[in-house]
Amino acid sequence: MQLTMREMDREGWLRRFGLLVAAGLVMGWIGPFGTYVSLTLPQRLAFWGVSMPLIGLTARFAIRIVVRHAPLASWPFPLRVAVGSALAGFPNAFIIYGLLAAINRPFPFDILDLAGTYGSVTALTFLAALPVSLVARRRLQAAQPPTVEILSPFFKRLPAKLGTDLLSLTAEDHYVRVTTALGSDLVLCRLSDAIAEIGADKGQRVHRSHWVAQEAVASVDRQGGKTVLVLKNGEVVPVSQSYLLALQAAGWL
Repeated sequence: MQLTMREMDREGWLRRFGLLVAAGLVMGWIGPFGTYVSLTLPQRLAFWGVSMPLIGLTARFAIRIVVRHAPLASWPFPLRVAVGSALAGFPNAFIIYGLLAAINRPFPFDILDLAGTYGSVTALTFLAALPVSLVARRRLQAAQPPTVEILSPFFKRLPAKLGTDLLSLTAEDHYVRVTTALGSDLVLCRLSDAIAEIGADKGQRVHRSHWVAQEAVASVDRQGGKTVLVLKNGEVVPVSQSYLLALQAAGWL
């Protein structure tokens, strides 16, 4: 499997390199950005045929690093592509500057000219890379297998008609009344055992006789001087004084 993935990645790089070379030869024939006048046809083909692969691969490397950098994951995707393009602009500006000097004729170093080249290549890289990166991102997301949630053993106790969208649990003698988005029913079980099987990350015990799923809470209210939770199905669940601090620490109140 790993060998196949490496071969696919190698083929992808070769395909991208070939496309960039082909694009460079087309650009050399057309002669954009004043190169049609300043360079002869052989010079244009040499300049664009070399610069396009170098610029394209450098930009892809820089953008890929920034897009996948974990601390930047919360940034909007276009902004991450822009930052990668800006980083790639530094070496790419020197690539263009150096190739023009080597192919045409040596000319004095000009910091303003280099800065202008940096700005142009960064902007063009961003405009070309953004749509390509968005398409690649969608393909990657589509290729990823869907996340399968592993259900708690507690759901084996429930009748199928209740589904798995838990709202609340309420102790009733030796039974637990299980309320879901589809209805409620009694299950022979202790409340503490049910809570242990469901897991601490799914909800909170709010009363000696009540447990509530985190996603089920619609609002927090006060009734008769006591705190209550209003669930999304309209059910009102009292909050015991002894559980207030734990709910506050969990960010529920």
